[in-house]
Amino acid sequence: MKTSLFISLVLTTILCPTLLAQDEAKESGLPKVLIIGDSISLAFTPHVARQLDDKAAVMHNEGTRSIRARGLGKV
Repeated sequence: MKTSLFISLVLTTILCPTLLAQDEAKESGLPKVLIIGDSISLAFTPHVARQLDDKAAVMHNEGTRSIRARGLGKV
């Protein structure tokens, strides 16, 4: 039970900035960067978003282990 709670908290911490960035991307007018990948890319997406803060709107594709076509369809 403690492990499940810990994993949930970690994923929430990782995903929240990414989800907020998706909303901001729609309104910012900045170029968009879509990171397509697995759970590892979820971990570094917020860092990339911070580095490109004023240059691009960075977002991660919804879900992990998705086929590449889903992500490419959103470009």
